[in-house]
Amino acid sequence: MSYFLTLHPSSLNVRFYLSVSCFTTLTNLFPTTTSSQNQLNITKQTQKHLISLIKSCSKKTHFLQIHAHIILTSLIQDPTISLHLLSRISFSPFRETRYSRQIFDQIPNPNVSHFNTIIRAYSISNSPEQAFYLFKNMRKKSVPTSPLTCSFAIKSCIRFCSLIGGVQIHARILRDGYQSDSLLMTTLMDFYSNRGKSVQACRVFDEISQRDTVAWNVLISCYIRNQRTRDALCLFDNMNSEENECKPDDVTCLLVLHACAQLGALEFGEKVHSFIEEHGYGDAKNVCNSLIAMYSRCGSLDKAYWVFKGIREKNVVSWSAMIHGFAINGHGKRGY
Repeated sequence: MSYFLTLHPSSLNVRFYLSVSCFTTLTNLFPTTTSSQNQLNITKQTQKHLISLIKSCSKKTHFLQIHAHIILTSLIQDPTISLHLLSRISFSPFRETRYSRQIFDQIPNPNVSHFNTIIRAYSISNSPEQAFYLFKNMRKKSVPTSPLTCSFAIKSCIRFCSLIGGVQIHARILRDGYQSDSLLMTTLMDFYSNRGKSVQACRVFDEISQRDTVAWNVLISCYIRNQRTRDALCLFDNMNSEENECKPDDVTCLLVLHACAQLGALEFGEKVHSFIEEHGYGDAKNVCNSLIAMYSRCGSLDKAYWVFKGIREKNVVSWSAMIHGFAINGHGKRGY
């Protein structure tokens, strides 16, 4: 039996669903509570069914019916139900930020999970600045933040290029003692890198107690982005040293090959190539394409062509890299 009623698409708004008798099926599944009740008396089984219904909802008409029913029955006051409702409309398949904000504003006492959801939704929307404003509003309401809250807020500052906003969040991270969260600190490094503040990014890196490969890669990327390319090569050597537990991965190799291409550092590029072969990254098509570009930029066309011939299934990028290599080394006719 279908849980939803068939309604005309032109009537897609919550007010409509609240004003007509369209809850027969839903009400049978989830009994309403009277408006005079101060405490919600919803069983775990009823809550479980309703959450399952929210998670499986893929049509806007169905979602509007569920939302209207939740408002009518005052179940919006249940933090678990309201969180699932907010999450469903905020991300795929709907991703309707304005509607998400309406639901968020209907929640009587939003907790940190509600704030995290709406801040994250705004951070990936066309209005990322709203995520930062919500972060500030969260503090005004004395709702405690979490490392995730700060991470989403920092990403929003990256999106709308707010150095002051990011610095304010950094101060909050220090005040709340979240420096031990490596993922958060890596996001903070990425923020400073995007704003051209490589010195600050390096300081954050030094504060991370347990650095992983992602943190090293972000710092390498930061140095390359901010014209500190030789420093990026030094970081690769540091990662590859016996004292370091975090070893370079395929992403590290891609970044360092790009740095070698910029510098024309053929000898270092060959060292990275040897590392790639030793650690089994040589079959990755994007790595091979980067090797072709590096060798071509360094004037070693024979090695670029040798890598090109070794690619089993060449894609457009492979062919383009090799053609470009011929062209910049004075062999444009061989590219045809």
